[in-house]
Amino acid sequence: MMKRLRYRVAAVFIPLVAIGIIGTALVTTRVFILDKRDYILELSSVAAPNIASAIGKQVANIKGQLAVLQDILKASQKSRASSDLVQSAFKKLGGVDRIAIYDRRGMFAEIGVHGKTGSSRTLSEDVFRELSATPDRYVFDAGPGGVIHLAVYVSGFMYDLRLSKDFFAEYFESSRALDVRIISSDAVVIAANKSTTGAKADPAVIGLAKASGGHAVIARQVTLADGGKILAALAPLPGGGGTTVVVQTPASMVSALVAQILKYSLVFVVFVLVFTLAAVLWFSARLVRPVEKLTAATGKIAAGQWKLGLEVERDDEIGRLVEAFNHMGGELEKREKELERAHEQILRNERLAVLGKFSAGVAHEVKNPLNAILGYAQLISRKIGTPLAPQDEETQKKFMGFIMDETRRASKIITELLTFARQKPPVLTAMPVVEAIRHASEMLGPQAQNAKVELAAEIADESMQADLDKDQVYQVVSNLVTNAFHALEEKNDGSPKVVIGLRRENGHALVSISDNGCGISPENMTKLFEPFFSTKKAGKGTGLGLSLCHGIVQQHGGKIEVKSELGRGTTFNIYLPIKG
Repeated sequence: MMKRLRYRVAAVFIPLVAIGIIGTALVTTRVFILDKRDYILELSSVAAPNIASAIGKQVANIKGQLAVLQDILKASQKSRASSDLVQSAFKKLGGVDRIAIYDRRGMFAEIGVHGKTGSSRTLSEDVFRELSATPDRYVFDAGPGGVIHLAVYVSGFMYDLRLSKDFFAEYFESSRALDVRIISSDAVVIAANKSTTGAKADPAVIGLAKASGGHAVIARQVTLADGGKILAALAPLPGGGGTTVVVQTPASMVSALVAQILKYSLVFVVFVLVFTLAAVLWFSARLVRPVEKLTAATGKIAAGQWKLGLEVERDDEIGRLVEAFNHMGGELEKREKELERAHEQILRNERLAVLGKFSAGVAHEVKNPLNAILGYAQLISRKIGTPLAPQDEETQKKFMGFIMDETRRASKIITELLTFARQKPPVLTAMPVVEAIRHASEMLGPQAQNAKVELAAEIADESMQADLDKDQVYQVVSNLVTNAFHALEEKNDGSPKVVIGLRRENGHALVSISDNGCGISPENMTKLFEPFFSTKKAGKGTGLGLSLCHGIVQQHGGKIEVKSELGRGTTFNIYLPIKG
């Protein structure tokens, strides 16, 4: 059992550690992915506008140089400038292979480093009109063979510059770790450092460029037409007429970096799990050995061996627990002896208390039939020594029968009280309910005369049949009527009366015993049917009568209820199930 506990500890802790490490790695990886993506987007969103700004500054510088060149051309008064001064000004432009100069009538001059002429394109009137209307604007576009052209407007003249292939080199060099592309206004890649030029840009990038409106910098993850994803930042060239700088990075680059991190993390996870397994087994072994001894000690305690004598081997919580077990064994031995002595004393006291209450209960229950026997005996004794009429003889025989019935009932009551704890079931016999009621009324008549109480029976329905134990039902009615007599004695005013009623109600036979006595206080109503609870004066009752009545009615499948009002009387209602 204990050996298995070690492995259970390991089985719990190791998965928890593994879950913790793997969960931490996954969360960290997720955070790293988001952080790396945000970092690349932030880097791209800084690089793109910087490159766009640098290109814009170079274009502005070119326009300044062109203004100087234009002054030189005007001074030379030549249609084809070839002087050293013109060539010197041309060389200062940098990154320009050829210049074609236009006025509204068409090209009037062409300047090249090598003096090559005649291959320039013709600018349309629309381009001339557009640039002349907004002198600060310029246009990049790609010509045949990937040649890049720059069109600018300076002081009434249009300049078409054919740029060299290394025109954008310095900008690409500053961001060589990134994929930089220059996209013209018609969505053609005119320059790039890591891809071919001349092709159309991806529609998703074009849409993002249009979304910027030529003014704002946009940086976000973009899904391309082929399903791939890139992290892209776009910045329009200031005054570039829709030309845009795009700095993009494949999103897979981040995933590849994360995969590499996870590969190295796996080695670390395995190492931690192995170390954790060894540590858990070692710790569980140190924990389990003392627990095994304590388990054996609990077995001794369960067997009644209080003196444990466990050896304390450790100076920690486990050691203090062993000491506590030893101390507990000694204390339990003392408590056990004290409990045995107290238990014996309690048993003796309970026996005496039960004997006293039971004796009082027997006396209380037997008193009723004895009173009936005494009453009939007194009636018979009055007739002794006097001539008897035939009807008197019949009356005395009837009284003698009552005396024998009450004697048998007293004997039966004693037997039932002796078996009260065993809840002896009633012997049920199908009979009219009214028969049991009339029997009780007749038997209790002499007691009513002696108590000077009017005893009346109100029978509303004689047809009801029920399974009853006649003697037990009589015992219930007798107890309740006798209690009513006592309540009337305490009131001692007016016309004392007890009514035994019988009627049908909700499929039950309702037997009611009502008096106009002193009533019951509200605080005693909830305790009436508790054993040995009594509201009578000392010597008048033991509190067993109503408890017996409640048990008998329940065994008949019925219920008993009480209604009372102080100073006006009490009614006990007994509901018995009937047949039909």
